[in-house]
Amino acid sequence: SIREEWLADFTPSLSHDRVVWLGKFRRYKCAHHVLLAMKDVLAQVPGARVTLAGRRDDRRYEEYLRCLSMRLNIEESVEFRFNITEREKMELLRGARVLVLSSPVEGFGIVALEANACGVPVVASSGVPQSVVKHEHNGLRYPFGDIGALGVAIARVLRDEQLYSRLGASSLAFARRFAWHEVGSQFEKLVEVALARRGRVHD
Repeated sequence: SIREEWLADFTPSLSHDRVVWLGKFRRYKCAHHVLLAMKDVLAQVPGARVTLAGRRDDRRYEEYLRCLSMRLNIEESVEFRFNITEREKMELLRGARVLVLSSPVEGFGIVALEANACGVPVVASSGVPQSVVKHEHNGLRYPFGDIGALGVAIARVLRDEQLYSRLGASSLAFARRFAWHEVGSQFEKLVEVALARRGRVHD
């Protein structure tokens, strides 16, 4: 479920160019895939910006990411934010155009729901469960490791206003299904059914 404050009314961002990656700074999360893809994205959307944010974990990997951005000559379009608070994460997502999940494997991915709750579609690798990001519904999917496909998906969300509006609206509706009061109510019903069945077994 997602906390109710994520679903509170807010003024939508007017950002048309902010790409966000969120997670632990570990190599297997593949934040570098986003930087590699941004090289092509910036050729199509020169004003695009990418923020890599999350918890510090591997300083060598962080340095690798900085060096990679310089090697790709995109460092002026890249921002790093470390150890952000929950409030800062919310503000970051509310100012984003798209969230990218680039890792080879993910669990349910609460951050995808948090982005959707802000009306932000998710570009997700094939390592993200289908139940979290549905293609052309609350985001776009691409084969993990396909940097070209990742770049195309990001650029589509940045450039196509109709696509962005449609995915954003669907994202909000999708996130609301996981509000605490919705999930709590469903869980309560399951418990009631289980208790009723148990009672019948013992009768």
